[in-house]
Parts: sequence; structure tokens; C-alpha cells
Amino acid sequence: MQNDVYAQHTNVPRYPAFAFKSAGLVENSKEKSPDEERQLCLKLIEDVDRRQSYIRSPLHWYTFNTPVPSVLQGYRRPMCGLVALSMAGHMLEKCRSSVPQYTNNDILQAAIKLGFTKQGEMFSVYDMAVLARNLYRCEVTIYDTEMKHNAHTILTNLLCGHPLIVPYDNDRNFEPCLQRGHRAHWAIITGAVIGSKKKTFDDNHLQFHKKLPNLVKIIDSQWFQENLADKLALQDGENINTSLIYLYGKQGKSARYRLWSLNSLSTSNSNLKEYDPKRDWNWLHCPYNLEDTLCNKYMVLHF
Repeated sequence: MQNDVYAQHTNVPRYPAFAFKSAGLVENSKEKSPDEERQLCLKLIEDVDRRQSYIRSPLHWYTFNTPVPSVLQGYRRPMCGLVALSMAGHMLEKCRSSVPQYTNNDILQAAIKLGFTKQGEMFSVYDMAVLARNLYRCEVTIYDTEMKHNAHTILTNLLCGHPLIVPYDNDRNFEPCLQRGHRAHWAIITGAVIGSKKKTFDDNHLQFHKKLPNLVKIIDSQWFQENLADKLALQDGENINTSLIYLYGKQGKSARYRLWSLNSLSTSNSNLKEYDPKRDWNWLHCPYNLEDTLCNKYMVLHF
């Protein structure tokens, strides 16, 4: 099937067979998520405490996540959007057990058939939405606003177990960066860590960490959703304090979870405005103005 793809696009360079060995579903990656989450939270708390040492009362942190298995895009394959969609399919399975699961090549073939890609590259959130609907028979909501101005909606969707798929500029350590779209990449967001100056005591809905007294795991997402603003005092005046929101993300170049600041991911998403002039665009499908198809745009899958 892979040869059929290349036959359709003869101007595409052929990579050696070893280039694709790392592509696909990573076994046992989902099972490693709890340990990865704990390590990420520990580092986050240490970093924030160090930066905000002037605060007399320590911050309290609330975490929730819907772990998904990692799916890798393969060496030098521009399939980050397609593997983010594959991971989103695994997350949707929590909402509806009948959701089908696909291989990288299945999704690639579907995107090629729709005329959205040549090699797996995806430069439009609207194309991604159509592809998601076709594959998973789900609903897709596209947002066209800065993420930091849409924090409450983002957190509510994540609490409901809805996957959030976001384009951003990807630095070499996979962190969000600002390259005006030259390093455009896709990630799936599956959960969040939220800081608050107030501690909420509720053993029925929260699970307190034994070794980290200021880290709390949310075990009742509906309760937390209903009490999001007032229980955690997330609001600073009329606006949610986005500087204390961090997001669990996975992307197709690493099997490990990352924890990114909502503000940094938002800024990166907002800077996707132009093509990388160093890329050979003859073998990629991108008849778009990125400001219209990627900048300030992201999507949520749901039923």
C-alpha cells in the first residue's frame, strides 16, 4: 500500500526502508502515562515554586488527564497531524467503545483520497476536521480565537474527555516556539494541570498525592467541571488566570507526554503565519494561506 502512495506522487523522494521502523503505535506507552504525569507535575511544581518564591502561601495543583497510547509518525515523515488524529481516536474510544482505530497508513490513504495531502502533511484545520468526521463519524468543533482567551472552554472539553488537536511551532525539544509557522507541527492535548492559591478539600471527588501534599488528582470530572471557577478561584477579576494552566500533550516525534504552558502553546499557535522558505514545497500539498487555516485555530472532537 505504501508503494501505491509513491506511485501517485513520483516527484516525492523515496526514503530508505529503515526510515519507517519507528512509525506507528508504541506498545505499553499508555501504561507509562501515570508515572510520566507524576514526574511532569513534580518538575512543574519545583519550577514554579522557584520562580514564584516571593509568594508566601504555596500554590496548590489540580491535575486530570485521559491517557492515550503514543503513535509515532516515523523518521522524516510529515505525518504529525495524522498521528495526532490517530491518538485522538484512542481518546474518543473512552466516550464510545465502537470507535474504529486505524493504522498510520489507513489514515494517510484516507487523507490522500480526499485530496488533503501527498505525504501526510496537513496545513489546514478545516481539512483535519473533515478527515476526522470521515474516519470516526464524530462531531468536530473548530475554534478560531487565541487559546488563552478560550481557556474555560478548553478545560471543559478536556474534562469531558474530548481530544483537543492543536497546530503549533515545534522546537527541537518539542516545546512550543515562535518560528512564524516555519516549524509547523500538530499535537493532541489530553488533560491539564491547574494551579490555585486555594486548596479544595473533598475526598469524594479528589485524590490527594501521598508524597506531594500540594498535588491533587481530579477523580470526578463532572464535579470539577461544575465547580471549576468558584472552587479553585481560577478567576482573576473577570478572566481565568491562564498563567497557572498547563496542558498534557503528545506529538508524533516522541512517545512521552509533555507538559506545556497554555500561554506558550497559545502564542505559538497564534504565530503560524507563513511557509518555511527552506522547504521544497513541490512535494507537499499546501495551497493555503496559513493565517486562514492554522493561525489561532484548533479543534475538539466529540460526539
